[in-house]
Amino acid sequence: MYSQRPSIPKILKETEDFWDVEETPIEVRREFHKVIKCRTGELGYSWRRLPSGVYVRRANSCKSRVCPSCGWKATLDWVNGIKALLPDCQYAGIGFSMPDVLWDVFWNNRSLLKDLPAIGGQVIATWAHKRFHCELPILVVRHTFGAHLNFNCHLHILVPKAGLDEIQFTLTSGVFFPKSILVPAWRDAVLDYLKAAVRGGLKLQSAHVFDLPHYLETQTDAYWNGKVEHHSKKTVFARYIARYLRRLPISQRRMLPSDGGHVNFLVYDKKLKKAVSDRLRKEDFVSLLIQQVLQPWEHGVRYFGLLAPRRTREFDLYWSLLGQVRPPRPARLTYADGLSMIPLKYRRVR
Repeated sequence: MYSQRPSIPKILKETEDFWDVEETPIEVRREFHKVIKCRTGELGYSWRRLPSGVYVRRANSCKSRVCPSCGWKATLDWVNGIKALLPDCQYAGIGFSMPDVLWDVFWNNRSLLKDLPAIGGQVIATWAHKRFHCELPILVVRHTFGAHLNFNCHLHILVPKAGLDEIQFTLTSGVFFPKSILVPAWRDAVLDYLKAAVRGGLKLQSAHVFDLPHYLETQTDAYWNGKVEHHSKKTVFARYIARYLRRLPISQRRMLPSDGGHVNFLVYDKKLKKAVSDRLRKEDFVSLLIQQVLQPWEHGVRYFGLLAPRRTREFDLYWSLLGQVRPPRPARLTYADGLSMIPLKYRRVR
């Protein structure tokens, strides 16, 4: 029985014989080994100067996107960067999801996942062009996890309610995003994308249906869930989507005391509207974590519209039309600064 909350590095260390095999992708094994060695001295040491002027030797961190500690610091860096990147104005937070039948399709064909943010961003850009004849800064975050760590691909999109006119380059205010139009457009775009993949010779499979092409045809007029929320501050949405953006989708505070062969952790039950305890075998728990490890070339955040790298000049004009001065990009936090923002009871205990 663990006397304290079991840490993810400790669980990975105890299950190393399970995941350190040829069947596990080499990228996943490499990241897990980094997490196990994080701040243990196996990655070397470095000298750091304290505010008092004294130099101390500290074990190096792993800098992995899988590490709970290093990922927390990367999350803080990303949120600080968003504060400087986006202007202060009214925003809309848009969520696009899909039926669970299609989760298996994207899990079995992970190469298709990279195009989902572009599809979602194009839906928003098309609506702004047709209805308001303007361009918008569009930030798209792809999530692939649910409350129970299951594979669940969906999008979170942050977009301001003011755009840049395409012809006169003036500010267009009062941009709105109706759920009744955007969600069906998202559904049709995803279905067209999957149908094109089938016509291209890609064999799509799902454990829920036998004839997937026929299922895609039946979804033409089906109801897909989505949401549109309104935010007066960009940081509210940014902090929500950034919780597990640079790390695995479970934090140390959700871990509960567990016995040797199982892992207990908290999940939020949407039906009961409260946190409940979930229990998994260690091997099953690690298997779910493996599904959430991004490939080295994968990005969790995509930028479209005025946020695209090639639109820097138009984005600067957008800032000036809002009457604001674009601040410089903030410096990254040091590891000590990131660790100091973690509550003491949630810090890793080896």
